[in-house]
Amino acid sequence: MVRWVNQPLDRSKRIRRIVLRAVLVLVLLDQLLCWTLATRPAGAIGRFIRVTGRETPPYYELKPQLEEHYESWGKGNVSSVRVNPLGFRGKEHEVNKGVGVKRVVIAGDSIAFGIGVDDGQSFPAKLEDLARETGQSNVEVWNAGVPGYAMLDLLGDLERRLLGLKPDLVILQLSRNDSAVPMPLSDFFLKLIRFSGWARVWMIYRFNFVEDEAAFINAFERYVEACEKAGVKLIVAYEGIPNASRTKVLETLKNKGITAVEIGGDAYPKLPDDPHYNVEGNKNVAVRLWGEVERELTLTK
Repeated sequence: MVRWVNQPLDRSKRIRRIVLRAVLVLVLLDQLLCWTLATRPAGAIGRFIRVTGRETPPYYELKPQLEEHYESWGKGNVSSVRVNPLGFRGKEHEVNKGVGVKRVVIAGDSIAFGIGVDDGQSFPAKLEDLARETGQSNVEVWNAGVPGYAMLDLLGDLERRLLGLKPDLVILQLSRNDSAVPMPLSDFFLKLIRFSGWARVWMIYRFNFVEDEAAFINAFERYVEACEKAGVKLIVAYEGIPNASRTKVLETLKNKGITAVEIGGDAYPKLPDDPHYNVEGNKNVAVRLWGEVERELTLTK
C-alpha cells in the first residue's frame, strides 16, 4: 500500500528532474552558442545597427556616429568601425556635391562594408585612394555597404537615400545570399542577440536560408531601372550571384550595356578565419574596379 501511494510521487520527481536537466542543457547550449558566435557578424550586427521602424525594407540601418570594434571569428583580428553622422561607414563627405565633383556610391552587404578590416582598408576607401594617387582628387567614394543587406534592402536603400545624393556612378556589390528575404527586426530582438546564442542561430538562418529568387530578380531589375531613370551610371561587382538568378542577372546586364565585374576567387584573399576579404583582398578589389570606374566617369557628362 505504501509503495502504491509513493509511485506517483516518485514519477513526478523524475519528471521534474528530467525537465530541470533539459532546461539546464538548453541554457548551457545557448550560452555556448552565444560565446561561439560572439565574434560573427550576427553577434556584432546588433551593436552596429538601429531599427528603422519602417514597414518596408530596409528594416535597419547603421547607427550614425558609431565607433566600435569588430573581432573576427578566430579572435586574431580586431578592426575598427566608424560610422559618420550621415550613417555611412568611413569619413564624411559634404551632402551637397561640389562643382566638378564625381560622386561614386558603393552599395552592398558586408563585403562592401568591409567586415574584418579598418575603415580606410575597405575597398570603397581604397578606391578613393586610387583616385587620389592618379591625380583625380575630384572623385569621392561613399561606402553605403551594410552587413546583412539583401537585394530588397539594397533597392529600398537606393530609393530612400542613395539617389538623393545625386551620384554619378553607383557600384552595386552582390553576393550569393542576396536572394534572402529581409528580416524585420525589433529593438527587443537586438537586445536578445546580445545574450542569446539561440537568437543568433535564428538570425544567421533567417538572413541566409530564407530565400525568394523571384523577389530577388524583381528587385534587381527595379534597381537597374531606377538608376537608368535617374541618369545614374551603374556597375555591378559580384562576389557571387544567387545560383538560380545568375543567368538572368548577367543577361540583363548585357542587354542594358552595364559593366559586370567579378570580384570572387583566389585573386581576392580572405581573412583566415572569416569569409570576408582581408586587407590585400580589399585592395585588389579596388584595383580591379578602378579602371572600370575611371572609364564610366569619363563617359559621364
